[in-house]
Amino acid sequence: MKFGGIVRVAVLLVPIGCGRAAAPVSEAQSQKDRPATNLENSMQATKPKDNEIVLTRTFAAPRETVFAALTQEEHLASWLKTTDMALVDCKVDLRVGGTLRYVFQRPNGKKIEVRGAYEAVDPPRRFVYMESYDFSPLKVLVTTALDVVDDKTVFTQTLLYSSKQERDEDFDGVATSSTEAYGRLERYLAKIGQ
Repeated sequence: MKFGGIVRVAVLLVPIGCGRAAAPVSEAQSQKDRPATNLENSMQATKPKDNEIVLTRTFAAPRETVFAALTQEEHLASWLKTTDMALVDCKVDLRVGGTLRYVFQRPNGKKIEVRGAYEAVDPPRRFVYMESYDFSPLKVLVTTALDVVDDKTVFTQTLLYSSKQERDEDFDGVATSSTEAYGRLERYLAKIGQ
């Protein structure tokens, strides 16, 4: 199973197999800095370096609120789920050396675990963690930065892979699933902001 970063979790939540791939892409479209096709929102997925995927999106919510929604168990439990898979355990120890753990359960009872170890935490600006999975040997360094522009929060998440091949195998799934996952986050932020 492929796909990295917190969006790997979103891929797992898509009911089609292990993830849903984006529509086929021509060779010309798959150039190094090509933004991913985006049907639902303003998510952009690019490949600025051979072993990186960078996700960028703007949220109409304060930076502190977005940071909390990305890092606090009670918020994650509200948006990091779908009707097809339940988030049955969510633990976050948000500090350098702390860990995160998400356990999802499919309707057939099968569980999937995603783990991470925090390497940097600078609320509400940035956090970095190494993510690993019980279903894959892949390890991805995930850096999330939140900047304020015109009273909105610009989310930039960099997924650093050990090779171009790993990055390339993940790209289409990450580009598609991030649109869905962060679309759910946007709706959740709007709900709690009312």
